[in-house]
Amino acid sequence: MIFDVLFGVPKQMGEIGMMTMWFSFYLVSVLCMLLDDTQGNTRDFMAASQAACCINLCTMSWAIVNGANLVKASLYTVNTDFGLTVLAWSYFEGDVFGSNAMGVFNYFHVIMAVMFFINNLIGLVAITRDRQGWVEFLGEENNAGENRANV
Repeated sequence: MIFDVLFGVPKQMGEIGMMTMWFSFYLVSVLCMLLDDTQGNTRDFMAASQAACCINLCTMSWAIVNGANLVKASLYTVNTDFGLTVLAWSYFEGDVFGSNAMGVFNYFHVIMAVMFFINNLIGLVAITRDRQGWVEFLGEENNAGENRANV
């Protein structure tokens, strides 16, 4: 099923896996900024992109506390995070990479952002074309469109 390919990762990783992933991205960037004295676009981009990444940490926290579906919760903010990352990358005219720790991590972050952003855009098109398949993927056949934790 197309939704398993496009959105299966959050479902398979679960709460601990998703929090670990987003927190590790954030922690690595904080350590890079603390330990690397590089200035300019590389540092500014990292600060901007990781501020956007905090949105994902907040969303995952909200989903865990409220028993919300992680797949749906991540779709609320992941596109914002990645959209802002790509926007910041273009704002700095792509001049955010380097051989220093921050520059290398920025390579990783931009590549991940572009890949996930494209994946999610394709996924949103798939959802609009097969709403019933989406509902079945979420396991909400009996409660389509509602958060079962709030029923």
